[in-house]
Amino acid sequence: AASDVYKRQEIIHVKVNNVSNRTRGMSELYRILPWLDAYERWLQDRVVLNRAKGTFAFLRKIPVSPERAGGPVVRDSAGKVRIPKPGSILVVHEAEDWQVLSPGIGADDAKEDGRALKLMIAAGSGIFEHYLGDPSTGNLATTRSMELPMVRKFEDRQRLFETVFGRIFQRVIDAGIRSGVLPTDVDKTVEVNFPPIVPDDVETLTRTLVEQVNAGLISKDSARRMIPWIEDASSEAESVDEEKRGQ
Repeated sequence: AASDVYKRQEIIHVKVNNVSNRTRGMSELYRILPWLDAYERWLQDRVVLNRAKGTFAFLRKIPVSPERAGGPVVRDSAGKVRIPKPGSILVVHEAEDWQVLSPGIGADDAKEDGRALKLMIAAGSGIFEHYLGDPSTGNLATTRSMELPMVRKFEDRQRLFETVFGRIFQRVIDAGIRSGVLPTDVDKTVEVNFPPIVPDDVETLTRTLVEQVNAGLISKDSARRMIPWIEDASSEAESVDEEKRGQ
């Protein structure tokens, strides 16, 4: 029983996306796994269908005299029908009829089907569509307006894993002390720091926002809201005003 209690204490339960009427949360990955599987199967089906669209078969009709109707299938002298190679020139009897059969699978354009599956994945994961590799769904303005929510989401997940990894590392240190591997006076401080999520070219972003404010295209408040590392544009403006009054 003591070992069972110890094992239960070693388990860290992390609830994400939890609501008031549920005991456990539901991660984004668990939510989109069925749609990821559906999207994979859809892509595989598209490969098979596109390959099938290029296949064809020859239909060779040879008239049979009434007295031989219902008899054995008429074949050539070799005892079998040879399918001509692509680009061949067919020389047949005027009574023969050759036709090319193509599969009518009706799968010419399935772009919206694939996009519907991608939208389910995007909605379940909380990631905007252009982050999934389709830049045609947005432009520079929409990308910048969507950048801040994405940065906030990724930063929140970073804080979650900072806590989780910190507790795991703390458990490892405690286990090392109990087993005698580590001395009892070892420093137990654990810091887990992820790199900050900021735009790659901060200088370009800042210069662009300054030019737009000076040109009267956007307000200073809107410019502040486009900067990912500013959490509250209103409080930031108040802080700037206080610093100016202090000077």
